[in-house]
Order: sequence, then C-alpha cells, then structure tokens
Amino acid sequence: MPLDDETKRRIGASVSEREALTEDSGRFRGVVRVSLDATEGVRSVAHSGDHDMIIDEPIERGGTDEGASPLAHFLSGIGA
Repeated sequence: MPLDDETKRRIGASVSEREALTEDSGRFRGVVRVSLDATEGVRSVAHSGDHDMIIDEPIERGGTDEGASPLAHFLSGIGA
C-alpha cells in the first residue's frame, strides 16, 4: 500500500525531530544504562551512573521498607 503525502510529511517531521534531539546538547540523547542487584527478599538496588536507588516493598508485603516500592519508582519515572 503506497503512502499518501500527509503520511510521508509526518514521517519526515518525526525523523527531523529525532535528528534535532541528537544535535542539541541541551536535550536528552544517548543511552541510559541501569543495572539491578537483587539483594535479599524483595529488596533490590538499581544503579544508574553515579546513583543508587533502593527498591523495596513495605513490611506488610514482605519487604524491609528500606526504599520506595517498584511501583513508586515506575510512577516517578513516568512523572519526571
């Protein structure tokens, strides 16, 4: 099925925007690496660059409550 002119324009605009992101040093670009160490029970420590984040569950869910829950970390990432 051939692409119509409007679809081609939108694809071109998307590619141009993506290319601009990689050229503008003030905006996000590159790869984000995160590693995760499962320490004990449901507690984990995520490492990203120079930052460590304790991920844990509350005591009533089998954790030690030493850090925010996985869901809290996920929602924080979406909101950031």
